[in-house]
Amino acid sequence: MWLKKFKNIKNEIDVWIEDFFYRFPDYYTEKYHYILFPGGKRIRPILTLLSAKSIDRKNYKKVLPLASAIEIMHNFTLVHDDLPMMDNDRERRGKPTLHVKYSEHTALLVGDGMIIKSLQALNELDLTKDHFKKLLNKFYSTLICIIEGQGIEMDMRKKNATIGKKDIRTIVKKKTACLFAFSMWAGVFAVNPYFKYLKDIYDIGMFIGMAFQIKDDLMDRKSNEFGYHLLYGEKKAEKIMKKYTDYIVNKLKNLSDEWQWILTLKDFLLTRTL
Repeated sequence: MWLKKFKNIKNEIDVWIEDFFYRFPDYYTEKYHYILFPGGKRIRPILTLLSAKSIDRKNYKKVLPLASAIEIMHNFTLVHDDLPMMDNDRERRGKPTLHVKYSEHTALLVGDGMIIKSLQALNELDLTKDHFKKLLNKFYSTLICIIEGQGIEMDMRKKNATIGKKDIRTIVKKKTACLFAFSMWAGVFAVNPYFKYLKDIYDIGMFIGMAFQIKDDLMDRKSNEFGYHLLYGEKKAEKIMKKYTDYIVNKLKNLSDEWQWILTLKDFLLTRTL
């Protein structure tokens, strides 16, 4: 499995995050830990580190604060998405969601706190002032993008609106794919802000995120109200997912052999079962 191949990188991320929260404890430290451990696949921060490593094998670990900030931000979105006013999910990763385990107000405040914690983690990244400002602005716009995606989906649910092709593409792009894109772009930017193919890296991340979400929806098709499989049917959704992975391969033509790990990621996207 693709993720097992990078188990060591996942462990490094886990260690950094756990150490970070205990270096900066507060009233909700226990709740942060409940959400983050045991963690999910950590695929977004793994992509950040692998992208950085593809550019600078010696210094790629300098982006651990960045990768961890991305994972913390991702988990904030999960905490808020699980709330009764949103998706009303009662279980995540095999245990009760935060609002079920504690309370709705706890989940709301812990989610808010995780936004701040992600920025605090990001602040430990060693970049020049100008480069840090550019990365931070990209971080902000990515966070807004995710919030917009959730808002669009919730508004359409409330109105019982008929979802169209443009709608589902917008929702998936904003809710899921933009964070994948940022994860890869930021990993490269943090080690080489002048890398010639930064735009290609961002596009690859976007295609990975789109394919990832389609596969997620196909695996959880019984409980999803929105998804490519509902609009197009399962077979057509699988074809669209394959098209996105083909885009990834096409973008690789501009990159060195250091990026060949993306080919195994492509196979994982198509065949994963969790």
